[in-house]
Amino acid sequence: MPYLANSDADIVQFKSLSDDINEARFTINKDTKEPEDPLLSFLFVSVSFLIIPLLFLVVLLVQKCCCSPSDELSDNHNDEANLLYSEMEEAENDTTALTVLSPDDQEIYFQAKEYIKLNGFAKLNLANWQLDMIKEKGVHAWEFIETQENRHSITIENKTEITFKTKNIPISIQSNLPIPNTKDVYYIEFKIFQIPEEFKNNTLISLGLSTYPYPSFILPGRYIHSVAYDSVGDRRHNYPFPLTEFKLGYNAFPQLEKGDVVGIGFRRQTRVVFFTRNGKKLSESKVGGHVRMPKNVQLFPTIGSINPCRVDVNFGQMGYVFIEANVKKWALGPLRGEQMPPPLYQRFNNDVLLDASDFEDIELPEFEEVVKNNELNQPAEFTDDELDADEVTLRTLEVPPNYDHLIEDDIREAMEDSLEDIS
Repeated sequence: MPYLANSDADIVQFKSLSDDINEARFTINKDTKEPEDPLLSFLFVSVSFLIIPLLFLVVLLVQKCCCSPSDELSDNHNDEANLLYSEMEEAENDTTALTVLSPDDQEIYFQAKEYIKLNGFAKLNLANWQLDMIKEKGVHAWEFIETQENRHSITIENKTEITFKTKNIPISIQSNLPIPNTKDVYYIEFKIFQIPEEFKNNTLISLGLSTYPYPSFILPGRYIHSVAYDSVGDRRHNYPFPLTEFKLGYNAFPQLEKGDVVGIGFRRQTRVVFFTRNGKKLSESKVGGHVRMPKNVQLFPTIGSINPCRVDVNFGQMGYVFIEANVKKWALGPLRGEQMPPPLYQRFNNDVLLDASDFEDIELPEFEEVVKNNELNQPAEFTDDELDADEVTLRTLEVPPNYDHLIEDDIREAMEDSLEDIS
């Protein structure tokens, strides 16, 4: 029931009670701390959000610096130092070479290993001159060029038709440009155009990709970092010794014959290399799947052979046998570049410069008339009236005197002197 004031005393008592309550409330508010500024709270939260990512980055850097060498070597795609063999793997290969290979092959093995160590590998990004060449010529920028090392062993026609001439000696050649790094997939095809009948059973052809520079005295697929399809049906990947195990690529593919077309595809994102034969993709699941190449090196189309043969290469300048590559446009470059064609020189009065001159077409003689009248071969004619009197030329010089009688007198005197000496 609400309180009701019935008398003046009650009213006074009520007022005093309310004053006491207000005074107590003022005292409580005075003793209580004032709330913080909202701007300070916002700054505190913002700084907290900035500090957390910084701490996370510091932890990652510490973890990367303190990781063990074995963990670093296990990742074969992140660091350039991992492009070469590890010391343990190199020692094992050297032992195998001394045990399995012949003395001549041992010499080639150690020469190739030192060659790769001294020359290193070409980096992933293309040089400016390479980009300009591709932009200017398109897919026709790729070609094979004879070098000082192989000019006596290899003949190149039409830039992509390679003929090997050596007997019982391995020789290889690389293209002038690597595979680009812009599209998702690139594709190349090699056609075994000819194998001489006498070398049909002894010719070994290797078709693949390799880093640059690659030794020209060995076949691709033998040393790092290279992969190849051998004509005997082996898949080679960084293995220079004779293959005996199926897991290493021994007889992984069908054997190649004259007329076969081998395709090599390369996926840029995953660095996976796959093979095709006569328009059909080959399965590599039985040998451990596709080969993955390093991420920070360039890969060059490479061809090698032991004994004579001819191989034609298609970088995309013609249609592929593998239909999917045509549909998805996996060529190394555009079919046409930005290079301007040369002007047409049919008749000289139809030349662009003459068409832009002040002469009319009627005033210009026809080319056939000029040739018929032989006016092009007639020298310019000058008359004496056009010569200046003060100008000295061959026509203004006086005829020199004749000294024939003097020469005869000298000869006669010389003969008389000789006769007197004899007498």
